[in-house]
Amino acid sequence: MSLSKTITLGLVLSGWWMVHGALAQNTDSGTTSPQLTSFRLQADEQPAPPPDQPALDSADAPAPTAAEEGASNPLTFSIRYALFSDYIFRGINFSDFPAEGDEDVNHQMSTSVSYSFGEWGTFGFDTWFEWYAAQDEINPYADSDLQEVDLTVWYSHPIDPIATNFKVGWTHFNYPGLSRPLNLDRDPSNNHNNHTHEWWFRLDHNDAWMWKWLWPDNEEGILNPSFFYAMDCGIGSGTAQWMEVGLSHKFALTEDLSLTPSWTLGIDHNYYKYFTAVRDGDHTTRLATMVWGLDLTYDLTKLLQIPDPWGSIALSGLLYYSDALGNAYDNGTIKDEFYGGFAVTYSFGG
Repeated sequence: MSLSKTITLGLVLSGWWMVHGALAQNTDSGTTSPQLTSFRLQADEQPAPPPDQPALDSADAPAPTAAEEGASNPLTFSIRYALFSDYIFRGINFSDFPAEGDEDVNHQMSTSVSYSFGEWGTFGFDTWFEWYAAQDEINPYADSDLQEVDLTVWYSHPIDPIATNFKVGWTHFNYPGLSRPLNLDRDPSNNHNNHTHEWWFRLDHNDAWMWKWLWPDNEEGILNPSFFYAMDCGIGSGTAQWMEVGLSHKFALTEDLSLTPSWTLGIDHNYYKYFTAVRDGDHTTRLATMVWGLDLTYDLTKLLQIPDPWGSIALSGLLYYSDALGNAYDNGTIKDEFYGGFAVTYSFGG
């Protein structure tokens, strides 16, 4: 059986196991969870990660208000390990080669540490690592399976009057295995293209006010609209830009089990010109990708009887479909991709 089929079957089985475990727990206590009879809309505490950025998603979560920050631990830490069938970033498949056949595994690990200064906002530092099991097939000069290392520093602050969280940051992308092949080719201008960096900002909006006519007492986001903008200042020379518009909502199926569907529209402005082999003119702005996602997460903290001060552990099953749009698809720059995987996350503080 191919890895993609195995992952799909695994997601179905893991979802059944999570729901069965939650039902059993409720039955033992002699009560039935009200979430099993009606989906309760609740805040999307951590929007599903756009597949374009598989780095640790906790960095993308809206910062708490000053009042919430004062009542919680200002220091937070999280670590996440994931297995994916493919590594897709902004519509580009970085784990594909012509004779691949069955999917080879992508291992991804990310960490995030942040500190809240209350009304002054939150500062954070993230890392992200990608290992590809068939790295030698796409880069015979690679010394190991390590494909990418990303370092990010960021700052976030809630803008309470407009119910929006603002976040700005800088990310350094490093591709360890590319140094040798870039120096061996006949183009000296790309010798330093084994790394790049970009600055970016993100806006996450709580749209509860739009739905007061339907849910007058609700204070939590319904569609949780977001906007992301990035400008690459390394390989992209300050002209490669990428934007995203996203929607997501977290449904509480039980007290410990949640399902988060998401939708992300990717907009390319010269980004593919610098980061793909296809050259289709200058100053290209176009709709590039439409990504549909599902995140099924089970909080294992109670099941494992982990005390509150020791943090929490969650298991997630993830599925994504990246739909390539317009001439980016027509000229072969990118293609439709269906991929998924599993993730285990440990979080502390906050």
